[in-house]
Amino acid sequence: MIVWRWSRFILLYVWDVARSSLQVARDVLSLKPRIDPAFVRVPLRKCSDLQLLLLSNLITFTPGTVFVDVSAEGDECVIHTLYGGETPENLERLGAAIAKLQDELEGLLP
Repeated sequence: MIVWRWSRFILLYVWDVARSSLQVARDVLSLKPRIDPAFVRVPLRKCSDLQLLLLSNLITFTPGTVFVDVSAEGDECVIHTLYGGETPENLERLGAAIAKLQDELEGLLP
């Protein structure tokens, strides 16, 4: 069962990286890129150090996003994103994506 979970997680993550890579490449080569960079604060749930390490690396390895900082309390992080700016919709989208990643990691790690 755990092998299936890890396999599924890796495949979904690779798909996300490929999709993000194409989006960034399209904008780099475009005459009118849709880039709207911003530093955004996103809420986090409490998690282990290992889960936080993996979460930060997964976010940073995804093209278009960089995990910049985590609060001392561990309840929010700062992410630099190339898309969406500081709009409420973007904050909601990033919050949902990070919550989903945290859910996945909690199912995979102790």
